[in-house]
Amino acid sequence: LNENKIEGLLRKRVQSLIPDADTYRDTVVLCMDAGSGKTIWKKVLAGGLFLPLYENYGASGTPCVANGKVYLLGTNVEAFCLDAKTGEKVWSAKIGTGKQRDSHCSFIAADGVAAVSGPPLVGFDANTGQELWNHPLKESWSSPATWRRDGTSYFVFRDGAKIVCLDPKP
Repeated sequence: LNENKIEGLLRKRVQSLIPDADTYRDTVVLCMDAGSGKTIWKKVLAGGLFLPLYENYGASGTPCVANGKVYLLGTNVEAFCLDAKTGEKVWSAKIGTGKQRDSHCSFIAADGVAAVSGPPLVGFDANTGQELWNHPLKESWSSPATWRRDGTSYFVFRDGAKIVCLDPKP
Protein backbone atom coordinates (compact mmCIF):
# COMPACT_ATOMS: atom_id res chain seq x y z
CA LEU A 1 0.00 0.00 0.00
CA ASN A 2 2.81 2.37 0.84
CA GLU A 3 4.69 1.54 -2.34
CA ASN A 4 1.62 2.32 -4.47
CA LYS A 5 0.72 5.37 -2.37
CA ILE A 6 -2.77 4.08 -1.60
CA GLU A 7 -4.33 6.33 1.03
CA GLY A 8 -7.60 7.42 2.60
CA LEU A 9 -10.78 5.36 2.38
CA LEU A 10 -9.37 3.02 -0.26
CA ARG A 11 -6.43 2.18 2.03
CA LYS A 12 -8.77 1.49 4.97
CA ARG A 13 -10.98 -0.71 2.79
CA VAL A 14 -8.03 -2.73 1.48
CA GLN A 15 -6.61 -3.12 5.00
CA SER A 16 -9.97 -4.34 6.31
CA LEU A 17 -9.90 -7.16 3.76
CA ILE A 18 -6.45 -8.45 4.69
CA PRO A 19 -6.68 -10.81 7.65
CA ASP A 20 -4.14 -10.84 10.43
CA ALA A 21 -2.21 -14.07 10.84
CA ASP A 22 -4.20 -14.62 14.04
CA THR A 23 -7.67 -14.25 12.50
CA TYR A 24 -9.27 -17.51 13.58
CA ARG A 25 -12.90 -18.32 14.17
CA ASP A 26 -13.82 -20.89 16.77
CA THR A 27 -16.95 -22.98 16.49
CA VAL A 28 -19.32 -22.21 19.34
CA VAL A 29 -22.21 -24.60 20.00
CA LEU A 30 -24.99 -23.70 22.43
CA CYS A 31 -27.66 -25.98 23.84
CA MET A 32 -30.57 -23.92 25.08
CA ASP A 33 -33.79 -24.68 26.92
CA ALA A 34 -36.61 -24.08 24.42
CA GLY A 35 -39.00 -22.88 27.13
CA SER A 36 -36.81 -20.49 29.09
CA GLY A 37 -34.07 -19.65 26.61
CA LYS A 38 -31.44 -20.41 29.25
CA THR A 39 -28.16 -21.95 28.18
CA ILE A 40 -27.86 -25.61 29.23
CA TRP A 41 -24.32 -26.01 27.92
CA LYS A 42 -21.84 -24.22 25.70
CA LYS A 43 -18.99 -25.88 23.81
CA VAL A 44 -16.17 -23.98 22.12
CA LEU A 45 -14.33 -26.03 19.49
CA ALA A 46 -11.01 -24.93 18.03
CA GLY A 47 -11.55 -23.16 14.74
CA GLY A 48 -9.65 -22.42 11.59
CA LEU A 49 -8.23 -19.49 9.68
CA PHE A 50 -10.96 -17.12 8.53
CA LEU A 51 -10.45 -15.25 5.26
CA PRO A 52 -12.98 -12.63 4.10
CA LEU A 53 -14.58 -12.12 0.71
CA TYR A 54 -15.86 -15.52 -0.37
CA GLU A 55 -12.62 -17.30 0.46
CA ASN A 56 -13.85 -18.67 3.75
CA TYR A 57 -17.18 -18.47 5.46
CA GLY A 58 -16.36 -21.36 7.74
CA ALA A 59 -19.13 -23.89 8.18
CA SER A 60 -22.73 -22.78 8.12
CA GLY A 61 -24.68 -26.04 8.11
CA THR A 62 -27.32 -26.76 10.73
CA PRO A 63 -26.26 -29.28 13.39
CA CYS A 64 -27.93 -32.68 13.23
CA VAL A 65 -29.30 -34.15 16.46
CA ALA A 66 -29.87 -37.91 16.47
CA ASN A 67 -29.83 -40.64 19.10
CA GLY A 68 -28.45 -38.42 21.87
CA LYS A 69 -25.67 -36.94 19.76
CA VAL A 70 -25.08 -33.63 17.97
CA TYR A 71 -23.19 -33.77 14.64
CA LEU A 72 -21.74 -30.64 13.05
CA LEU A 73 -18.95 -29.21 10.94
CA GLY A 74 -16.57 -26.78 12.59
CA THR A 75 -15.20 -23.62 11.04
CA ASN A 76 -12.14 -25.56 9.88
CA VAL A 77 -14.25 -28.22 8.09
CA GLU A 78 -13.66 -30.71 10.88
CA ALA A 79 -16.49 -33.08 11.75
CA PHE A 80 -17.58 -33.13 15.39
CA CYS A 81 -19.86 -35.35 17.41
CA LEU A 82 -20.98 -34.05 20.80
CA ASP A 83 -23.01 -35.65 23.55
CA ALA A 84 -26.41 -33.91 23.34
CA LYS A 85 -26.92 -33.88 27.14
CA THR A 86 -23.50 -32.59 28.20
CA GLY A 87 -21.88 -31.01 25.13
CA GLU A 88 -18.76 -33.11 25.66
CA LYS A 89 -16.88 -34.11 22.52
CA VAL A 90 -17.45 -37.76 21.59
CA TRP A 91 -15.26 -37.73 18.46
CA SER A 92 -13.88 -35.49 15.74
CA ALA A 93 -12.42 -36.11 12.29
CA LYS A 94 -10.84 -34.06 9.52
CA ILE A 95 -12.68 -34.05 6.21
CA GLY A 96 -11.15 -33.84 2.76
CA THR A 97 -7.68 -32.70 1.84
CA GLY A 98 -7.59 -29.68 4.11
CA LYS A 99 -7.44 -27.34 1.09
CA GLN A 100 -11.09 -26.32 1.32
CA ARG A 101 -11.87 -23.74 3.95
CA ASP A 102 -15.62 -23.83 4.11
CA SER A 103 -18.64 -26.05 3.82
CA HIS A 104 -22.29 -25.23 4.05
CA CYS A 105 -23.75 -28.72 4.28
CA SER A 106 -25.46 -30.17 7.30
CA PHE A 107 -24.81 -33.61 8.71
CA ILE A 108 -27.30 -36.40 8.22
CA ALA A 109 -27.64 -39.50 10.40
CA ALA A 110 -29.53 -42.78 10.00
CA ASP A 111 -28.98 -46.45 10.72
CA GLY A 112 -25.77 -45.90 12.70
CA VAL A 113 -24.10 -43.76 10.02
CA ALA A 114 -23.50 -39.99 10.16
CA ALA A 115 -22.48 -38.35 6.87
CA VAL A 116 -21.53 -34.91 5.65
CA SER A 117 -19.96 -33.34 2.60
CA GLY A 118 -16.71 -31.42 2.92
CA PRO A 119 -16.47 -32.35 -0.02
CA PRO A 120 -15.89 -35.31 -0.31
CA LEU A 121 -19.00 -36.97 1.04
CA VAL A 122 -17.85 -38.95 4.08
CA GLY A 123 -19.78 -41.54 6.08
CA PHE A 124 -18.76 -42.11 9.69
CA ASP A 125 -19.75 -44.67 12.26
CA ALA A 126 -22.17 -42.47 14.23
CA ASN A 127 -20.85 -43.68 17.60
CA THR A 128 -17.09 -43.94 17.08
CA GLY A 129 -16.30 -41.51 14.24
CA GLN A 130 -14.51 -44.22 12.26
CA GLU A 131 -14.67 -43.38 8.56
CA LEU A 132 -16.79 -46.02 6.84
CA TRP A 133 -16.75 -44.71 3.29
CA ASN A 134 -15.73 -41.75 1.19
CA HIS A 135 -17.51 -40.64 -2.00
CA PRO A 136 -15.88 -37.96 -4.20
CA LEU A 137 -18.09 -35.01 -5.11
CA LYS A 138 -17.45 -32.25 -7.61
CA GLU A 139 -19.43 -29.71 -5.63
CA SER A 140 -22.03 -29.84 -2.92
CA TRP A 141 -23.38 -26.73 -1.22
CA SER A 142 -26.78 -28.05 -0.25
CA SER A 143 -27.72 -30.10 2.79
CA PRO A 144 -28.64 -33.77 2.42
CA ALA A 145 -31.94 -35.52 2.92
CA THR A 146 -32.93 -38.98 4.10
CA TRP A 147 -35.21 -41.07 1.95
CA ARG A 148 -36.70 -44.32 3.23
CA ARG A 149 -38.01 -47.05 0.97
CA ASP A 150 -39.03 -50.56 1.98
CA GLY A 151 -37.43 -50.13 5.42
CA THR A 152 -34.06 -48.98 4.05
CA SER A 153 -32.64 -45.48 4.59
CA TYR A 154 -30.84 -43.69 1.77
CA PHE A 155 -28.85 -40.47 1.82
CA VAL A 156 -29.61 -38.04 -1.00
CA PHE A 157 -26.96 -35.43 -1.88
CA ARG A 158 -26.38 -32.94 -4.65
CA ASP A 159 -23.19 -33.33 -6.69
CA GLY A 160 -22.91 -30.40 -9.06
CA ALA A 161 -25.83 -30.81 -11.45
CA LYS A 162 -26.51 -34.42 -10.37
CA ILE A 163 -28.45 -35.92 -7.49
CA VAL A 164 -26.72 -38.83 -5.73
CA CYS A 165 -28.62 -41.42 -3.70
CA LEU A 166 -26.50 -43.73 -1.52
CA ASP A 167 -27.20 -46.58 0.85
CA PRO A 168 -25.29 -45.39 3.94
CA LYS A 169 -24.40 -48.85 5.16
CA PRO A 170 -20.93 -49.93 4.03
